[in-house]
Amino acid sequence: MKRGNSHAEITVSQTTAHVNGAVTMTTQVNEDERQCYLDDVISENVGWIRIQEKTFKRWMNEHLKHRKLEVEDITEDLNDGLALINLLEVLSHKSIGRNYTKKPRINAQKMENIVATFNFMKGEGIKIVNIDSTDIMQGNMKLTLGLIWTLIFNYQIAANLKDDNSGGGPKKKLLNKINQKLQPSGRKAKNFTGDWTDGTLLACLVNCIAPGLIPNYTILNPDDKIENVKMAMDLAETWLGVPKLLAPEDMASTSADDLSNMTY
Repeated sequence: MKRGNSHAEITVSQTTAHVNGAVTMTTQVNEDERQCYLDDVISENVGWIRIQEKTFKRWMNEHLKHRKLEVEDITEDLNDGLALINLLEVLSHKSIGRNYTKKPRINAQKMENIVATFNFMKGEGIKIVNIDSTDIMQGNMKLTLGLIWTLIFNYQIAANLKDDNSGGGPKKKLLNKINQKLQPSGRKAKNFTGDWTDGTLLACLVNCIAPGLIPNYTILNPDDKIENVKMAMDLAETWLGVPKLLAPEDMASTSADDLSNMTY
């Protein structure tokens, strides 16, 4: 993990919901769906793991930049607990306290730091499924991805859907929210994988959010999928402040990953 050199401003793309400076964690998450997501994260599909590693690392760094920190390798840079401590404090707008070692040198100190993050998450009402502190310290890739997804799910996705009483799980609610934005175009998203690979739906969504930003979205060539995704992401970043957490080639991939697309 390395420190950045410049102060980073909070962008309008941050999607964590806050009330009086604190993250609201009142959403009741369907545990079966959470477990289903976690099972996807630890899937043996190497393509998904590669995409998730890149996307989840970018998501972490988008938040850690406010502490001038950067994770380069999630299997190594989380094993002393410091990156997780800083990430949790940024996400929750709370202090984890002083009961941790700021410069851990031995494994016992690193483990104590990681245990402190797990205790903090428990206090936040976040349920960690089938992951323990040893998995993070040992750099278990799949289970580390599972932990990061749990944070994304709770602090970003569930927090954004806390006022949605439409029924169904968070994935369905997020699709409904996207389809509300897409209504003027007549298009509809049915999933977070194949519907997005050619970039035309993303371009349509960006234009629906900012009418006129991509006026030619209806005539984009679906065969130019990477170019379409890149164009839509570039414009979303420039004009809407949405960071490119997902690489264009990964959204356009035949191994497109729903968790990474949901994170974006």
